[in-house]
Amino acid sequence: MANSAIDDTYERAVGLFNVNRIDDAVDLITADLDQRPDDGRLWELLGTLAYAKEDFKLALTAIERASLLIPLSPRAQLVLAKCYDRGGFRESASAIYCHLATLPDLAVDLLATLAAGLGRCGECELALQVCRRAAESFPDRADPHLGIVHYMRRLRRPVKQILPSMFRAHHLEPENVEYRVRLAWMLHESGCSAAGAYLLEGVDCEEFSCIRCLTLMQTIFDSVGDETNANVCRQRLAILASDWSSPDSDN
Repeated sequence: MANSAIDDTYERAVGLFNVNRIDDAVDLITADLDQRPDDGRLWELLGTLAYAKEDFKLALTAIERASLLIPLSPRAQLVLAKCYDRGGFRESASAIYCHLATLPDLAVDLLATLAAGLGRCGECELALQVCRRAAESFPDRADPHLGIVHYMRRLRRPVKQILPSMFRAHHLEPENVEYRVRLAWMLHESGCSAAGAYLLEGVDCEEFSCIRCLTLMQTIFDSVGDETNANVCRQRLAILASDWSSPDSDN
């Protein structure tokens, strides 16, 4: 009977969360835990839901309480790691992230968050491995390939080794101008500046507001002697610099 009641509370709370009634789900679990304070499964769910509603203090308290009562699920372990990460306990967070990266059957929806956590802790090699797993799990999504590019960059891998992942990301989202600029810059770095400039020909520089991207584009156009497009980038950068220095720019 007791297990049936706990299961009912668990399912109702998950149902409330699924319709974006997180506060109601937290209240339901909290009330039930007043009667059953030793139910680790409910503490674990409470911590996960509390993190989702950005109540990080409650999330940490609940997950740590759950850990004393049951073995934590990988999802709850990730929440605990993120709580430690936010609280500045980077060593503890890193240990959990690294452990999760070794699990072969980790839910695929956790991979992006895990890779980001590993990266924050300086575990770039593991973060890269997790991004590769994500790319295999989501072959039609560009962001795992961007993750591969990001961590290979941080690991200082040769540009020619990184280019295939950047090409793949651009292929999957050809309308993404930032991806196009990144690919063009990497082509420029690898000695193919003309190919990079060609890739940028369709980009409307006058509509761009990313200073870094405009600077990279200007460098590429300058490198191939395309003064027209280089000057468009320079003019756009001057306008943006003027906007930033304007007294009304913070309003």
